[in-house]
Amino acid sequence: MVEITKNSRHHLIRQVLETHKVGTQEELKVLLEQKGVKVTQATLSRDLNTLQILKISDPEKGHVYVVPEKMGLTPSIKSRSDPITDLSTAGIFRQSSGI
Repeated sequence: MVEITKNSRHHLIRQVLETHKVGTQEELKVLLEQKGVKVTQATLSRDLNTLQILKISDPEKGHVYVVPEKMGLTPSIKSRSDPITDLSTAGIFRQSSGI
């Protein structure tokens, strides 16, 4: 496994989410490990929050993580400590790290 910077890890997470339907943090962790990057679930959770990754309904997998900009969405500007979850009629939600 290779040590990479936080920015490089964030770039790789976005790249993986843009090219794979990822339904769980564990699945994302495995995909990152296949690319040689070892990450803990806690770090991955913080990264998803920092990147403001969304989780949307998916007919095949139930829910999948998506990069907001790739969906034509603008991430919400919220305090990272805000425990509120955004819900929309489109089935898109952003889970805070506190839930």
